[in-house]
Amino acid sequence: MTLLAWAAVAVFTIAYVLIATEWFHRVAVALGGATLMFLIGATDAGHAFFDEHAGIDWNVIFL
Repeated sequence: MTLLAWAAVAVFTIAYVLIATEWFHRVAVALGGATLMFLIGATDAGHAFFDEHAGIDWNVIFL
């Protein structure tokens, strides 16, 4: 695995633990984790809001 993949797994794991232990509010942890994924380059805006493979257009979901 690449360094980026390890970083993404670390962000996910830390967010999961923080949500499970309820040390912080779930929404704050989820938004913080998503922000970190953008900052480390694990995803970009195009993939975050539309996935060709899954066929989900998140812009429509969040309307």
